[in-house]
Amino acid sequence: MVVDCKDERSLSTMPLTMPHCVAPDMNMLSIVNLLQDGVTANKGGHIAIVCIDSIAANAALEKNEPIPHSCDVIGIVTLENCIEVLIQEEIYDETDHQEKKDDERARWALAKWRTFVEKRRDAKATMVEFDDVVDEATRLV
Repeated sequence: MVVDCKDERSLSTMPLTMPHCVAPDMNMLSIVNLLQDGVTANKGGHIAIVCIDSIAANAALEKNEPIPHSCDVIGIVTLENCIEVLIQEEIYDETDHQEKKDDERARWALAKWRTFVEKRRDAKATMVEFDDVVDEATRLV
């Protein structure tokens, strides 16, 4: 959908696209295929709602009703999420700058922590060896 910012359209004038509802045990490849299909008859897109009872949830959306609580909505999944899982790598886009910085900071902190733990472990190993030497010397006295 292309919207010209000069039109000053309100959100209520935009057509709604109902997402698909999928079961949590749905095959990843099936979800990718479903989300790649795009929008047909105002249903679809690159996002799906994950529900325990996805059949009842889809039926409610078809009737323009809210998803009933009994369907147990447990989350959402996007096409980007699926691709990240399949390629086993994070996808960063123009809105993920802070997330990327946070990830880099977390990796740096983890590396520092590992270095600290290794030094601490080495120091304890040296102390154990020193304690053994001291024990042997005190036995001789």
